[in-house]
Amino acid sequence: MQFELIDHTADVGVKVTANSLPELFKGFGISLVTLLFGVVKPKGRKRVEWLRCESPTGEDLLIDFLNEILFFIFHQKKLPVEWKRLNITHSHHYVLKSKFLYQHWDAQKLPPNFDIKSATYHNLRILKMNRKWTASVVFDI
Repeated sequence: MQFELIDHTADVGVKVTANSLPELFKGFGISLVTLLFGVVKPKGRKRVEWLRCESPTGEDLLIDFLNEILFFIFHQKKLPVEWKRLNITHSHHYVLKSKFLYQHWDAQKLPPNFDIKSATYHNLRILKMNRKWTASVVFDI
């Protein structure tokens, strides 16, 4: 999995390329935390959290997933530091189930690099080409 920043006027974007759809989503989770805080080295006690999202499309699922991560960080003060499991299934809807380790986030000790409000649908499309998955997400700051 690899990610890169995308130049975008007044906002910030990330492009992720991965070998599978779950790895793509995990890459976006990692890139979001890295974008916000740089490389986070876990300190102190880590706790387990489960995240579940259900959406009609893969693109909706990705936006929901990223906005849930923002909610965990900024409202519940839970900073993801390690992704243990991430599964995506699809029948009538896309369903994501993820387990991650988090540590308590203190904004005074670790202020964010950006004030990200949400993930957006701007030019969002998940593509699979040559056995690689790729997508780009623009975050509203």
